[in-house]
Amino acid sequence: MSIRLSVLAALLTSTVLPLASATAAINTYTNESQFAGFFSDPSQYITEDFSSLSDGSHENEILFSDYPDSPISFTVSTPEVLDMGEDINGLWRNGSDFTYGTWLGTLAENQPVTITFDSGIRAVGGTFFLTDIDEAPVEGTVFVSINGDTPIELYSLPSGEQPFLGIVTTGSDFIESLVFTTTAPFAYVTLSNLTVSTVPEPGTCALLAAGLAGAALLRRRRMLR
Repeated sequence: MSIRLSVLAALLTSTVLPLASATAAINTYTNESQFAGFFSDPSQYITEDFSSLSDGSHENEILFSDYPDSPISFTVSTPEVLDMGEDINGLWRNGSDFTYGTWLGTLAENQPVTITFDSGIRAVGGTFFLTDIDEAPVEGTVFVSINGDTPIELYSLPSGEQPFLGIVTTGSDFIESLVFTTTAPFAYVTLSNLTVSTVPEPGTCALLAAGLAGAALLRRRRMLR
């Protein structure tokens, strides 16, 4: 399946997408506020901040489950060793401001990190970036592949706010896996504040319908000219 521009982004920028894009089953967002707007009820999602893990290295595969009142479960894995890190007094280890609390990444440089979800996952969001051997953020590109598709590119920064990616599916499509990779030298893929949901907000369907209607109307007007 192909990843298309989100209908929500198109509506906010007053741009009507072509019909093929308006019917996309997977929509991506880089604005965290837009993504968070899908969930009016806290029972619709869980947020994993990895704080239940001890600081330091772990096995190469970790199962996350047993969330209160939620059937959600997923596995985070890497070929070698996973590493949990945390901030020091609200700062990155290079002294710059830190706002993410705790994170999970790979302990081996340039190794992929894979999240494999159980069935029924329709929305995933989080902060995905790169760190160095001292667990400080570094500059470089993070490639994110959704269900094995062509990767999306996120740009990690050496300080400050890191890139957010939100993914929402509609129709019969679900999010089965996310694979994070990088080619940046001496860099470690890192995940923080992972939000996972099995139920998309009804407003998502309404926005998609609006996008379809707008595209159809534009197409009709062009045909009548």
